Order: sequence, then C-alpha cells, then structure tokens
Amino acid sequence: MNKNINLPVISMLFLLLVLLSPLYSSTGSLKGYIQEKGTDKPLANVKVTLVFLTNTTVRFELETDKNGYFYKTGLQNGMYQVTLDKEGYTPYQDTLRIKVAENREMDFHLEPAGITTSNTSFGLVNDAKKLMSAGKYDEAIEKISRAIEKEPGAFVLYYNRAVAYEKQGDKDKALLDYQKTLELKPDFLLAISAAGNLLAKKSDFPEAVKYYKKAVDLGLTDTVALYNYGACLINLGDNEQAKAVFEKLIELDPGYADAYYQMGIIYLGMSDNAKAKEFLKKFIELDPENTNAAVAKEILQTLD
Repeated sequence: MNKNINLPVISMLFLLLVLLSPLYSSTGSLKGYIQEKGTDKPLANVKVTLVFLTNTTVRFELETDKNGYFYKTGLQNGMYQVTLDKEGYTPYQDTLRIKVAENREMDFHLEPAGITTSNTSFGLVNDAKKLMSAGKYDEAIEKISRAIEKEPGAFVLYYNRAVAYEKQGDKDKALLDYQKTLELKPDFLLAISAAGNLLAKKSDFPEAVKYYKKAVDLGLTDTVALYNYGACLINLGDNEQAKAVFEKLIELDPGYADAYYQMGIIYLGMSDNAKAKEFLKKFIELDPENTNAAVAKEILQTLD
C-alpha cells in the first residue's frame, strides 16, 4: 500500500525535474556591481545595456539599484557586449562571455567625465539615444549637433554623435567625431578602440593598429577589439606581434574559439606543426560549427 501511495508523488517529482532541467543547463546569469573609479562610491541609476553578439537583436536594458548592483538571468551561452552609461561619467564598454549554468559576478568602474553638460544638452542626448534605438539616426544626429553647438567642448557629445554616424553607416563622419572626441579627451579608451575598429573596417590596417596599440597600452580588455587588433597585424604580415595579441586574448577569455584558429594558422606559418595541431584541435573542440572548422580539419589531416 505504501508503494502505491508514494508512486504518484515520485512520478510527479521526476516530471518536474525533467521540465526544469533544460532551463538551468542552457542559460546563465550576470550580477554586476558598479562604482566610481578610484573611490568606494556605488553608482545608482547607471544604464546597463547587454547585447548578445551572436544575434544583436537580443538585447537587455537594465539599471543599477541604489547600491550600484544590477542582475540579469536567463542569458544564453555566448559573448555579450556590455555598455555602461550615466550622466557625468565617461561611457564604458566591454565584451564578456556567459557560459552555460554560470552565475557570473563582475565589478565595473566608471570614471567621472570631468564636465557637466547643461540640462538642455543632456535632454537632447537622451532624446537622441531613444531615436537611435528606433533606428532614426538622422534625427538623433540633428539633436546631438544642437547640443554640440551649445557646448562645443564636451567630448561626450562628439562621441555620441560618432556612434550615431557609425550606426547610420557614415564611417567617415563617425571617424572624424571619434578623432574630435580624442582631441578633447586623449585617454578615452572606448573612443580609441572604436576608431581602431572603424579603420579596420575601412581596411586601413596601419592606422587601425596605431589606435589598437594605444588602447592596449591604456589597459584594453575588450576581447573583440583585441581579436580585430590581431587580425589587422596578420593583414600587415606581423605574425609575431599578432601571436602576442591572441595569447593575451586567450588569457582573458579561454573560450574565444576564433583566437585558437588564428594561433593555429600562425604556428603553421612558423612550421611548428605540433603547436598548430594543438590550437586547431582546441578550436574545433570549442566551436565545431564554426565556418572555419572544415578548413581546420583539412589542415589537421595533412599534419597527421
């Protein structure tokens, strides 16, 4: 009798475990804490944007609480671009990887911008960001340009207009505004790497490398920008320096599959077949569906 009574309970419990297990095994979470750089001051009301790089239509907009924390669960496995924005602070952007069932915790630091924009300019920029989110780049650019007319010395305004120009597809105007941003704030890491990315897209690899090198010297940790830096160096034939960049990238993110592919190709060019095999096998292990996986397998067959 006892068995007959317990069986339905056990069966229901098993059913619940089956239904719930995929949720926990296929997603991760991110808990972030944001404070002012160089202080212990937590920053409330920081706008946090997470964009899934595999599918950029997947994005989340959050805001830190009064203690400087934000939390997002249900994140798919993969790379995310995280952008932090708060009035009076220099914008920040980085890339990070969320793994299956990972509960990742990270600390971020925002640097005071050292300038205070007027309420009018702040309102125009806020309106412009909403317009950009709606794909209305011409209107966004017009509003930021009005803010620049009022405050031509505010580097953040030129940076925001550069972002709008870049989203619109006008690389030349975007680059000019990134460069103007850096005239006003030469150590603005985000603008430096953004200018490097634009130059790389224009295939101006020598100039792109100059910006990337400066960004690395200032402490660049954005793995996507580092990958682009390494790719530019390969295009310039500087495989030795490219190898050092990819090594740094892998140290920051051991799951960055494409970096292993590039390392394998570099070692192949150096006639170090053992190292080439090691990196190409790791590349295939990490991302068997990658478009370069077939090429890597063909290379490995020739090395066996």
